Amino acid sequence: MEAHERQAILYTSSAHALVHVIELTFAAVLVLVGLEFGLGLVALGLIANALAITFGAGALPAGFLADRVGSRRMLVTTMVGAAVCSLLVALSTNTAMLAVTLTALGLAIGFYHPSGLSLIARVVQKRALGMGYHGMAGNLGVALTPFFAAGVAQWWGWRGPYFILAGLALALAVATYLAPFREGGRQEAATTPLVDSAATQWHQLLGPLLLLYVATMMGGFIYRGTLTFLPAHFQQNVQLRIGGLEGVALAGSLATVALLFGVAGQYIGGNLAQKYRRETLVLLLTLALLPTLLLMGTTRGLPLVAAAAAFALFNFMAQPAWNTLVAEYTPAQLQGRSYGLSFFAAFGLGSFAAGFSGVVAARLGIQWVFVVMGGFAFLVALLALVLLLRALGRRPAAPVVAPAPRGGPGAGYP
Repeated sequence: MEAHERQAILYTSSAHALVHVIELTFAAVLVLVGLEFGLGLVALGLIANALAITFGAGALPAGFLADRVGSRRMLVTTMVGAAVCSLLVALSTNTAMLAVTLTALGLAIGFYHPSGLSLIARVVQKRALGMGYHGMAGNLGVALTPFFAAGVAQWWGWRGPYFILAGLALALAVATYLAPFREGGRQEAATTPLVDSAATQWHQLLGPLLLLYVATMMGGFIYRGTLTFLPAHFQQNVQLRIGGLEGVALAGSLATVALLFGVAGQYIGGNLAQKYRRETLVLLLTLALLPTLLLMGTTRGLPLVAAAAAFALFNFMAQPAWNTLVAEYTPAQLQGRSYGLSFFAAFGLGSFAAGFSGVVAARLGIQWVFVVMGGFAFLVALLALVLLLRALGRRPAAPVVAPAPRGGPGAGYP
């Protein structure tokens, strides 16, 4: 990779990690917030759900704006919005203000994914590999949030993490604005070019794109439903004592360990997706999820922990390939909007998995959550099979070259 490509990956990956830390910090300090404001679990859950919904909804306008004004400009805007809203959350003095500011924070950080991923698609030649590095950073943010937020809150209260996050987001906004890399129109040639001519783009690509969006929605459903109940499932079915850890603390630590396998998955997946047909990879890796989910619902103790780690590995190993396919199946001038739709499906619509899984757990038992998620994985595998069959049947063509955003490469930046 050239220097400007590495810089693009560095800044987007840093933003990706920070966005997921911001997203999950409220869950880590939820009990402390409830104690200060006198809120029960229902009220706290509703506030958390508002943040999750706006996190997904923010992807829609962000995708459109990334195509109109440029992905890099939107990345800077996202970090500024995250800084301002994090500061307002930290300064909240009552329940109403907290609910409003957290909802706004979800919308602000929801702008990230279409902006960051379209920037990688437009700048990095080895796109799938770039997606893998980007995903690794996001997984680290997810896995390390409990340690960061709980550790800071122990000393400075629940507001402390938000003050720190505001400062980090503002610093990253300034650094991204001043960075020397430029957003241009270079794009790698697809391993299997997708279209025969500009006139036939939508005829050939609309069907695969719709399949991708549905698969992304189901993938987000599996992710949210599984991770929402994983700590509680560990607490009920892993009877271990490691050092001074047991009960809730042990369950949370084991969940973090399992998620860290997703970091390795992103790295492996990015390398595989750079070398092999992406449609084949998503099919094989989705099929690999099925036994891990079934084992998570039917085992106890260390086998359960191993199954959860395998789930994280395969689930995140497929992500670089899925994200690269979105760019390849989208006309270059619409990539931001396409990522917006994709991440609205994953985070917005996928957020309802928490409530759905809660009903399953209440009526059938928590272990059935993972069995049911295995059923959704089977449906995703069917969609991936259709994508592969379509890819094998299409004719090669010249790759589409992405134009620069309006105003020219790097417009508005030094």
